[in-house]
Amino acid sequence: PTCWPPPRVQLHVVTLQRLTLFQLPAREEDRPDVRGHANDSNQYVKELSYNPPKVGRGLVFDPTLSVELHAIGGFNCVSFSLPPSVGTTRQLIRSATSNGRDATFTQKVHCVAA
Repeated sequence: PTCWPPPRVQLHVVTLQRLTLFQLPAREEDRPDVRGHANDSNQYVKELSYNPPKVGRGLVFDPTLSVELHAIGGFNCVSFSLPPSVGTTRQLIRSATSNGRDATFTQKVHCVAA
C-alpha cells in the first residue's frame, strides 16, 4: 500500500530572529488615527477618526508573539533549540524589552518541516 504522506528524508529549517514591533496600539486604542490634514480624506465618515488615549501607566503592556507551524501531511514543529527535543507546533515568545509602544524580541525560533 502507498503511504501518505510519503516518507521524507530531508528536513527544511527556517529560523526567525530579532523581530521588533513599533507603535503598538495601547489597550482599548482604536485605529486608524486620522488627525490633522489626514482627516481631509475621511471627513465624510467621522467614525474613522478618533482621539487616541494618552499612554498612561495602566496602558503599558508586555506583548507576546505566537509562532505556529501547520503541516499538510508530513512532520513539523516549532522549537527554541536545534535539534528539537519535542514536536511542539506552537511557541510563545515574550518581548525582551518593551516600553508599551515598541517591543523587541531577541529569542530565536526554529520552524522545522519535512
